[in-house]
Amino acid sequence: MSNEIFLLYHSYEYGKQNEHEAKKNLGIYSSLKSASEAVNRYKNLQGYNQFPKKCFIIDKFTQNIDNYFTNGFYTILEPYQNHKINKYTKIYAEISFESKNISLIDDLNNIIKFAPTKIGKIGEMLKSKRIRDNNLWEFQTKIIKANELSKVSKRLCDLFYNIKDKLGEYVRKNSCSVNIYFVVDIGRDGFCIEIDEKLMQLALVLNSKISFDGLS
Repeated sequence: MSNEIFLLYHSYEYGKQNEHEAKKNLGIYSSLKSASEAVNRYKNLQGYNQFPKKCFIIDKFTQNIDNYFTNGFYTILEPYQNHKINKYTKIYAEISFESKNISLIDDLNNIIKFAPTKIGKIGEMLKSKRIRDNNLWEFQTKIIKANELSKVSKRLCDLFYNIKDKLGEYVRKNSCSVNIYFVVDIGRDGFCIEIDEKLMQLALVLNSKISFDGLS
């Protein structure tokens, strides 16, 4: 008998900048096939039929195994104090994986399917396929303006959320250190960031800390 279970939930974003998420847990199933059949039962019901099928999400879990935080935990969120933001504020985010495994770069490239980036300061041109060393894989989003703040965390989730389980398994097996890092040009007005639920789930699976740095 398999120890795997599959959690089905329905999720969609709303708000002027899709800054909010509505999530409904729908069921727990013993196989991917059963969960997929449940999607077909739900998708034409009132309310659900207003949304595309991609809003139904299936996550796989393993029973009776200590999967996450087996060495304890540390604070996931280290935010700066919230301030006003303005449309000229610039922000980007980066995610990094580090371990002693010399095949880290190749392994993650095979899972993630796109090249890491060279990490630079705000305003610098980023060049793909350049990394600092063989034990560190890093990716940086494009620099955006403050009136698109929600797009930063959404960009990370669009790229990494659907492969979070594979990444999480690799992180645990190879004792990787993972960091999700927001860099903000705060100027005089400071900044504030809302962390959406998907990003928090991604951080939990990867045992990653989310931190912030303000550049004046």
